[in-house]
Amino acid sequence: MQPFSTFRATVKRLVSSGLERERLLAFRAVFPGFLGLPGEARGRAQRALAQPGRRRYSGALFAVAPPLSRARYASVCVDASGEDGEGLCRELRAYASALTRGKLYIGDLGRAESTLQGRRGGWSVGKRLGLHFDDLALFDEFQALGVETRVGRNAWRTHLDYALEDVCIPDTVDLRLPDTQEWFFRTFRHGFEPFWRKRADAGVQRFHDMLPTLMTAELGGNAATDAVGRVLRALGARAFVYPSARSDPDAIVHRGTLRAAVGFNLVEFQGVSLLGDDEQHMVFDDPEPWSTSVFWPRLRCEVAELGKGEELPRPFLGSWRLRGVRDAHERFWQQGGHLGAEYDAGEQTAVRARPGLPRTFERSPWQSERAPRTREAVPARADDTPAPSTRVDVSGGPANVQRERAPGAPVTDR
Repeated sequence: MQPFSTFRATVKRLVSSGLERERLLAFRAVFPGFLGLPGEARGRAQRALAQPGRRRYSGALFAVAPPLSRARYASVCVDASGEDGEGLCRELRAYASALTRGKLYIGDLGRAESTLQGRRGGWSVGKRLGLHFDDLALFDEFQALGVETRVGRNAWRTHLDYALEDVCIPDTVDLRLPDTQEWFFRTFRHGFEPFWRKRADAGVQRFHDMLPTLMTAELGGNAATDAVGRVLRALGARAFVYPSARSDPDAIVHRGTLRAAVGFNLVEFQGVSLLGDDEQHMVFDDPEPWSTSVFWPRLRCEVAELGKGEELPRPFLGSWRLRGVRDAHERFWQQGGHLGAEYDAGEQTAVRARPGLPRTFERSPWQSERAPRTREAVPARADDTPAPSTRVDVSGGPANVQRERAPGAPVTDR
């Protein structure tokens, strides 16, 4: 099976190339590791920053080549309007430093639903992310970011611009597509011999069982995600579309064709060499199973598939969504947790959390007691406009149908 397809979509990226030096340094200080990794320019020369040592799926852990630059990453939009369910906001928020803990709020001022509310709140709306600092003490630390307005006595605001780009990239591995998910599962279930030897895991029976590892909360991913990136680049992939570790991915499929998706990111590999002669024979013995415990509680994956004795309209097979990632992040940040860097020496070794927050689970959080008995049917209209979602209770007896939100509708933070 050929895993490559041509990726056509609108993507969203932060604009940092045109920032003046002082503002760029402040940006790096507020979000250590988002633009720069160890070895690259740091936000403040007088301080050593603990930063993540990799970028997700770059493959650089197994190569002499440096990690891919931030400019090669983007959030994938639902359509040309630039709606990404505030995915870019959460990606940036994850890198905020400990100094901003509980004091920084980020919103997308370019979303249609944010325009009126933003103007009423005094924001300058447009293709930009609004940053609200709820602590005047941070002004002295990060004022080089620029001040759009002061709010009351103890808060201030600024913004960071982003750009929308229509891209067409051939030879892309796109995990929004059911056939590509199946290829990915069969190809990487046991690693990728002879380079990558993955620990056997009887609990992994489909692509969705691999999500706990692929969507790890660690900044920059883990060794397995780097191994995936190395293999894809060695196979000649020019780009990779993958579920965001900060969002609730939602893919709507009708008769085998992707109709809508939200909660996915893009990384571009094209034009960058990876392996040297000394790295061709590297071996990675991976002791971790795919279904390893994850950081977040109360997650639930719903997949439109057929089980034994179950009936489901075949046109909707392949649709799936994951719930709970976005809310888990919000709870974590509200309770004082942070994923970004501290202003101290050393390396980022694990996700930091306030004592008492849940970290591991006795069983996979991707399943609940009811989840295996629920399948998601996602019909679509003849005019390609997604219809309201229909949840079908397949536990026995007549189907109990409930109307929900329109499938593919952007997920928004409340």
